[in-house]
Amino acid sequence: MPLGYGGQFVEYLGPNGVKVTLMVDSMYDDRERNKLYHPDGGVAESYRYDIMDIGTTNGEPNIQKFYVNGSEDIMGYIPGLRNPFSPVGERNMNMMAMSTDGYSVHRASVCGVAVYDPSRTASLIPSILA
Repeated sequence: MPLGYGGQFVEYLGPNGVKVTLMVDSMYDDRERNKLYHPDGGVAESYRYDIMDIGTTNGEPNIQKFYVNGSEDIMGYIPGLRNPFSPVGERNMNMMAMSTDGYSVHRASVCGVAVYDPSRTASLIPSILA
């Protein structure tokens, strides 16, 4: 029975409870950083697949993210003519830090990653990169 769908799948849940989540790492597509091109077109690094988390260890995810207490998310903004925290339709004079009609948001986080079993990760690398 043929199946089809025109969208993009980012998650697959198999009949046996296996869940596969797909994510694109745009760093691999960066032409400034990756100079080697693949014969089929594009940057060779774009053909790389990283499998980050295969299964669980003692019922816990194999890879976990940890934050430093009090540093979960640090955020700041540079207001322009518009400000992300001003009321909609505000007509008063605003303090501006840049001359554009907009604002710039900056975020940072202090965190770490624990990989409990490295044998449960894998990378499929094209032979042109080996």
